[in-house]
Amino acid sequence: MDWMDEVMRSKDRLLADLVALLRYESVKDPGSSAVGKPMGKGISEALQFMLDLSAGEGFHARNLEGYAGYAEYGPSAPGAKAYIAVLSHLDVVPATGAWTTPPFEPSIRDGRIFARGAIDDKG
Repeated sequence: MDWMDEVMRSKDRLLADLVALLRYESVKDPGSSAVGKPMGKGISEALQFMLDLSAGEGFHARNLEGYAGYAEYGPSAPGAKAYIAVLSHLDVVPATGAWTTPPFEPSIRDGRIFARGAIDDKG
C-alpha cells in the first residue's frame, strides 16, 4: 500500500480535523492571556486541540507553557540526536475585509476549503 491509498482512506477524518482546527479564532489576544495562555484564549485552544489530536494518534505531545508545542513519534532513546522537524503555526492575523462566509466557519466550495488560515501553515 502506498501513502496515497492511506490518505484517501483517511480523507474524511483528516478533513473533519482540519475543519475543527480552522474554527478556532486563533488571533493573538493579550486581553485574554493568562498563565499558560500567553497569546490568549483562541491560540491556546487551537494549540491544545492539536496536541490532543496528536496524542490521540500516538504521538508524545507537549505544551511548552502555551508559547509552542510539539509532537514526536517513535522511540525516545536517551541521547537521540536525529530528528525530523515539521514547523507550523496555529495563529492567524485578524480576519478583516469582506468574507463571503464567516472566516472561522469553514466552507467547501468547488472542492476548496475557505476559512481564515486555510491556505497558510495553520491549514
